[in-house]
Amino acid sequence: MVVALVGIHLLADRIVTEMDSAVGKGHSPPSAILSLSLIINLGRTRMQEQYKVELQRFKQDIDYYQQHQQELLIQYPESWIAIFNQHVVGRASELEHLIEDLRRRGIPPERALVEHVTAKEEVFILAGQL
Repeated sequence: MVVALVGIHLLADRIVTEMDSAVGKGHSPPSAILSLSLIINLGRTRMQEQYKVELQRFKQDIDYYQQHQQELLIQYPESWIAIFNQHVVGRASELEHLIEDLRRRGIPPERALVEHVTAKEEVFILAGQL
């Protein structure tokens, strides 16, 4: 979604430049450019709204994890869990297995909160893509 949003911004900037160029030369911008500009700006606004909604949902998942951390530790000790829409939607002893399970079930791993439930202090550095 972020890549698409960046692409829309670049396209919108190009259209604005073309419109400014036409107006600067004393011409009216073609109606097709005006229509396309309107469509792109509406699309950009919708994507920004969707992005905000997604971030808010993800924050709610983080809040859910923090509020239920002790219960989750008892229920899923030393396990990887995925939380999506404030529900535990997956659990596995290995991160790779959890990611595979989420994908197999149609849950985008990049949108789920994935945590290792443990009483130990841990620091993970993840490289690459999930």
